[in-house]
Amino acid sequence: MDVVDVNDNSPYFSNQTPHTFEILENSPVGTGIGSIEAFDDDHGMYGKIFYSVLSNIVEINGTNGLLYSTGIIDREYRESYIIVITATDGGGLATTVSIELEIIDENDNLPVFVTTVIVGYVNEGEIGLQNDLHIRITDDDVGQNGHISLYVKNEAERFNVTQISDTEWILDTMVEFWLPSDAICAGDTVLFGTYTLVAHDNGQNQHFVEKNFSINVLDVNNHAPVIAAVSEIVLVERSVVRTVLAHFDVSDADPCSPNNLHVLSLTGSYADLFRLDGANLLTANDEIDFESFDEKIELNLTALDRGTPRLSNVLPISVVVTDINDENPEITNCSIIDKIEENVSLDTVIGTCVVSDRDKMAMLTYDLICVCQKYFLIQPCPVFTVFPDIGSSIKISVSSEIDFEEVSEVECRMQVTDNAASPNFSPQSASKLFAVTVVDLNDNIPYFPVEKFTFSVPENTGSEHVVGTVRASDFDVSDEIIYSLAESTHVAISHEFGEITIIKSFDYE
Repeated sequence: MDVVDVNDNSPYFSNQTPHTFEILENSPVGTGIGSIEAFDDDHGMYGKIFYSVLSNIVEINGTNGLLYSTGIIDREYRESYIIVITATDGGGLATTVSIELEIIDENDNLPVFVTTVIVGYVNEGEIGLQNDLHIRITDDDVGQNGHISLYVKNEAERFNVTQISDTEWILDTMVEFWLPSDAICAGDTVLFGTYTLVAHDNGQNQHFVEKNFSINVLDVNNHAPVIAAVSEIVLVERSVVRTVLAHFDVSDADPCSPNNLHVLSLTGSYADLFRLDGANLLTANDEIDFESFDEKIELNLTALDRGTPRLSNVLPISVVVTDINDENPEITNCSIIDKIEENVSLDTVIGTCVVSDRDKMAMLTYDLICVCQKYFLIQPCPVFTVFPDIGSSIKISVSSEIDFEEVSEVECRMQVTDNAASPNFSPQSASKLFAVTVVDLNDNIPYFPVEKFTFSVPENTGSEHVVGTVRASDFDVSDEIIYSLAESTHVAISHEFGEITIIKSFDYE
């Protein structure tokens, strides 16, 4: 007896059926994933199994259960899929099984800088940024493919990069940044340089991504202004106001404002004689006198910057005042006798004076003009002369005979003239008036105006009768003439007046 098979068994999947499959993302269409197998205890057409799957990424061979991809699979879109597979026998009975398809990551994504603008700020000469510079980077890959390393390209000695999480790093400086004096500033800050960050994953076929960042250095006022040295400044005395004497070049190695801005000022005992117009030194007084400053004026020029703290430099400068012949001679310390005796010896010194001129290039000449007076007669008389003595002294001496009987007083004007005077300040002279009284000496003999006086008297004229008077003269004005007679018994003479009187009468017989 034949037994007819009835489709009384449904397909079933054995316990050995895998429930998990893997595929590498981005695998080509048709890449085999694996196979699945179902069983059915019926025979014939009821035991024949047909496989089917409902999926847009996986297809299955209906007869042998081979699985293969039908599209490009992206793990970053989806990491796994649950796929239901149906096994149907020839009689229409079906059984399903669920499998998981895991997508294996491929290193197909680049690291991405989430931080788009990376700018660090540091104070000049300091290590360490003003604020932590946080950098965020992501990578859609997983595992080593998504594990990121970060460093600064070619600048490992300048920067330190510290990772604080899978996606975040802190960038800091490890050296000082010093600004050159010609750096280009934006306000008080200099874009010191642009550097490159390199991020790479650690998967096979590593991907590298670069990102530029900049370091801005804040200018610190660490340089004082420098005033270029100048040679001695020459000033012609009495130069007009606003005469330009010198220009000062001032530099500051700090590149940025206000650290490289400066103000100039003058100090010193005579600073008020000058002024500064920018970097130019000008005269502020037109009476700067060579003779008042010992040829040189010492000043201090200070350059003070406007940074914080304010730094300064001081340059000592010397203004050398050159002489022009603008000063009058001077006659001082004169000692001149006011009386001399007549007939004084020639070359007798009657006085001395000190003659000076504050100008270095003075050329002094001496003149002495004298007039002599006798009663109402006044006339020129060169009785004295003047001549230089040791140093700045001059002497006045007798140069011709002086006779009291001809001159009783001498009035003189001594004049000193500077023949090298500047045309703008000439003539330059000084004068001294003095008078000398001539003292009479008894150097003249009295004389009678006639050789013989003749008197007549009657005989027997009584005594005390005045016979006559004799008169004598003497050129010495102050002399008093005393009269006397040779011994006589008949007449006598008045010693004071020269009157001759009878003391004993005459007898003609």
